[in-house]
Amino acid sequence: MFRKNKGKQEIDIYRRKISSLFSVDINSIQLLSLEDSDIIRRTTFKRKSQAIDQKISDSYWLSILQDIKLLPEEYYVFIDNDWEYCGCFKAFMGLLNETFKFGQEITDDLVLISSSLDRKIALDYYEMNGNFYIEYDRYEN
Repeated sequence: MFRKNKGKQEIDIYRRKISSLFSVDINSIQLLSLEDSDIIRRTTFKRKSQAIDQKISDSYWLSILQDIKLLPEEYYVFIDNDWEYCGCFKAFMGLLNETFKFGQEITDDLVLISSSLDRKIALDYYEMNGNFYIEYDRYEN
């Protein structure tokens, strides 16, 4: 009950985050239930590639976005911790907004899980000593 109530309070912020990430009509986004979101998020995966922690540059970030935009199927999207209160949603990665940058609306985490539940991408944005980094992990089932 607490999570649903907090979700009602946070929904406008969550919608702004979604709009910053995807070029879509926000009213077309259908949020999954908290229960379904939990089940999908708990899916286990094996790491496909070693996590890459790299100081973020515009060119590096653009290359990550372009790679993700090429993914062919819909993905479940988990933004920061907001999904815990509002639910995740499905979107085609080709709709990613190439001008999106971490630290503005979305502050630290973005997790993408394929609708077939066989791939996961985790992006963790963080600051250390005044420098900004991104940890980029890819997983498969």
